[in-house]
Amino acid sequence: MAADPVAANARMGRFTNFANLLDYASLAVPAGCVDGLPFGVMLTGPAFSDRALAVLAERLAAPQLDLFVAGAHLTGQPLNVQLVQAGGTLAGPDRTATGYRLYALPTDPPKPGLVRVADGGTGQGPGGGIEGEIWRLPAAGFAAFVAAVPAPMAIGTVELADGRQVSGFLVEPYAVRGAPDITRFGGWRAYTGSA
Repeated sequence: MAADPVAANARMGRFTNFANLLDYASLAVPAGCVDGLPFGVMLTGPAFSDRALAVLAERLAAPQLDLFVAGAHLTGQPLNVQLVQAGGTLAGPDRTATGYRLYALPTDPPKPGLVRVADGGTGQGPGGGIEGEIWRLPAAGFAAFVAAVPAPMAIGTVELADGRQVSGFLVEPYAVRGAPDITRFGGWRAYTGSA
């Protein structure tokens, strides 16, 4: 080190950061892989900002996932509390792309079943697609929530009206045999409000 301090510091600086010498707080967080090698992000802030950096690191380490709901988990509906307990927050209203049908299932509490149909030109509500909501959940809450979803309900990929694809509630096709097709209402709230 004494013989060539600049070169030695340059070599060490490639793998470390001297935030402590500048009186900064710093935290390294794994952020995936690049070209098969582990990659990380270093968060740096003023002295004593460790707690704020830890909150940011937690967000980076546990990204949030979007979930489309169209029935008993909508805001104000009987199962919405399950989303809230999983750490979910309402991102806003949305609707499916065309090509989905909605059925009233004989469950307790009552739920609809959303099914994508092969012919995209059929099965749409009055505004095109089926109305619902996007809920944002932390990864751990999403995993716990999905693990508790009872059959015949399922979580799959739902295409939204703007072309995005998100996780969302669907139903196994066998469950809609004989169930009333309520697609013409355009959504669960419109259907339950019509009764």
